[in-house]
This record gives sequence, C-alpha cells and structure tokens, in this order.
Amino acid sequence: LMDSSPPQSGAFQSSPRRYRSRTAKRAVETRSNSQLNHGTWPTWLRHIVHRVLPADTPTLVTLSRTSKSLGAQARAVLLRDVSLSRDPAQVVSFQRFVVANKLGYHIRKLFICRGAFYSNPPFLGPRGYGDWDPAEPEVVASAVAEVLAEAPRLRVLCIDKFAQDMLAMEPRLGKTLTSRNHLTDLTLRDVGADALNSLSDLRGLRQLTLIRFTAAPTQVNNS
Repeated sequence: LMDSSPPQSGAFQSSPRRYRSRTAKRAVETRSNSQLNHGTWPTWLRHIVHRVLPADTPTLVTLSRTSKSLGAQARAVLLRDVSLSRDPAQVVSFQRFVVANKLGYHIRKLFICRGAFYSNPPFLGPRGYGDWDPAEPEVVASAVAEVLAEAPRLRVLCIDKFAQDMLAMEPRLGKTLTSRNHLTDLTLRDVGADALNSLSDLRGLRQLTLIRFTAAPTQVNNS
C-alpha cells in the first residue's frame, strides 16, 4: 500500500485525480488581503504584504498555467505553486498564458514567493503522486523575466530567493528590471552584490528592502 500522507512541499494535498479536478475548477482563487491565510507565509513576507496592500485589495493568491481566466479586478498577484517544466517550451507557454489573460496589464504588485515555481513531476513517486521538485534557478529566472516583460504598470515587486547567479543565468531579468523606472518598491531576499549592482538604474525607486544580503557593502557599486 502506498503512503497517503501529503508531501512536505505542500504541492499536492490529495490524490492526482482529485487534485487535477480541483485545479481545473478553481485554478485561480481571488480574495481580499484581509481574507488571506497568512499562517503559511514567512513573517517577513507577511509584513511586506500588509505594508503595501490595503485590506480590501482583490488579490490572486493561487495561479496556475491551466486556468482560463484571471479576473481583471485583481491588482496584486501572489505566485505560488506554479508548475513549470524543465522544457523551455513550457516556459514559453507560461508567458503566453500571462499575455492571453492580460495579467501584465492589470498587475500593480507582484509577490514571487519561495517555492512559487515547481518543475513538472516526471513520474509518480512512491507515495502515489508526483513529488515536485523546485524548478531550476535558470527556469525561474526565465519565467520571472517573461512575467515582468508583460507588466508595464508594475509598481511593487517582491522576489524571494533572488539568487546571486540568477541574473547571470537569465540576462533578460536584469534588463527588464532596470528598464522599469516607474518601479517604486522593490524587495529582494537572498541577494548578492552582483545582482544588486545590475539594478543601479532603478532611479524611480523609493524603497529598497534587502533580506539576508550576502555580500559586504564595500562590494556594492554606490551608483
């Protein structure tokens, strides 16, 4: 008999058939900020969300590539448990999904959380369902670049696990960020000096929050 206990990652909470059925019916969940279940969020992210989001802001808290509609009323998006494949073609399909649903045009605030992106399970694991692995940094960087490229009205951006080598893997990410002079609030976690130097052209930035900065201040270009 297979172990029916849920995985620690929280990607699956039931059998594959039930999960797929539930995903198809409710791939996107829209709530106000006051209704969000913050218990599973890290403390630092919870503080940021409360700081930049009014309590009645319509917020998409779950986003799946399989959904057909996002709801134009949403102005803030929290990316969590988005399935991405190691295949670059799947990343392109995610970008098409963003464009088709006009996500970029409406979004003002974007929170990309730890574990937001997962690679597709290649097979069923010993517990009877796919054990999803976190997507590779280059896949995540590419997906983030695609999302930002379609978000001309983005004002607030929060990226968890912004690895130091993320920009080296995906040069478009740095170019996309530095071209956004209207970005006013930026939060990066696990960021290195190389990544920060590439963001020196964000002239319109009013607030920059660095969490677990992994380099000495002398390594940062003061420009």
